[in-house]
Amino acid sequence: MSVLLPFWIAPLIFLLGCVIQAVRKPGTFWRRAGVYALLAYFASLMLGAVAIFESRGSTSGIGFIFLPLVAMVPGVLGFLLGTSHHRYRQSVRIPKAKVGPTVVILLSALGLAGVMGIQAYGWFETRQINQARDAEVARQREAILANRRMLAARLAGHSGREARIIEEMVTGTEDRTLLIPLASSPFAPPGVLEQLSRASDLGVALSALRNENVPTQAIVWIYQHHGYPEYFYSTLAGNPNTPDWMLKELFERRQLNGGIAPAMAGNPSVPAAVIDALMTDPDWRMLRNLIENPALSCGHLKRLSEGMQRNQDARAADHLDKRLEKRLRQCGSGKDGRQ
Repeated sequence: MSVLLPFWIAPLIFLLGCVIQAVRKPGTFWRRAGVYALLAYFASLMLGAVAIFESRGSTSGIGFIFLPLVAMVPGVLGFLLGTSHHRYRQSVRIPKAKVGPTVVILLSALGLAGVMGIQAYGWFETRQINQARDAEVARQREAILANRRMLAARLAGHSGREARIIEEMVTGTEDRTLLIPLASSPFAPPGVLEQLSRASDLGVALSALRNENVPTQAIVWIYQHHGYPEYFYSTLAGNPNTPDWMLKELFERRQLNGGIAPAMAGNPSVPAAVIDALMTDPDWRMLRNLIENPALSCGHLKRLSEGMQRNQDARAADHLDKRLEKRLRQCGSGKDGRQ
């Protein structure tokens, strides 16, 4: 909070002064100036807030720190406009006395219009960018679906040659709408997946790392050498080929990414020590994945059932009880091999 004070002290003092002057008798100089200043300030504040909300950047919220200070510029211009307007009205009978107030009125009005126009244009430009981006995302989504269908049809008539066909299709193309379906295919060979996991396009790399055929060395390389490994943490946590030592490290870093624990809970290769730790987590979404994990032994299931009976979270019980009962019945019938 102390970091924000330098950016908010001046606007607060300015607003307080405008309010004090705005509540004076109607028709006085200070009332008109204060009202103009307040109107200009809050109009700028609203335009800035709308522009920030329109932005989808991960750091766009920082704009709210500086917005009160930025809005002071229109506020001061509004104050000058109100002051000049009052003096202009006072000089009705003295033509020469109108020149100064008229010039200030024009300059402050132009300045106010310019500042507000810049803010409005910033909002409009951001909106246009977002609309173009959304259209491109929709286009790529449709292209990816079309390429998935094309790939399925092409592989269907070549049983036993799927891996070779995928290798040929990957060669010489950088089209992400094709590479993503190729990286997601269950027929993609480990060599192709290792190549695609290092793609500069994060979507392609992510698709390759989600594939259960991706080799462990590709997973390790991403974790140790990628410039942005945090982007892949939840995906690595859920891949059965991720080594135990990495799963343990990711578990220790689960606070950095809310998707790590749920993904790890559904990983059939998760170490027993991590399962024990996950069982104490109260997040019912994570526990739902954990109950479905084939790595969970009957002993784990019974302990989890006992823990849930002590849990008074009705929402968790509604979502988990039936799943847990099914797994426990499998244990009782001997169908669950993990005792």
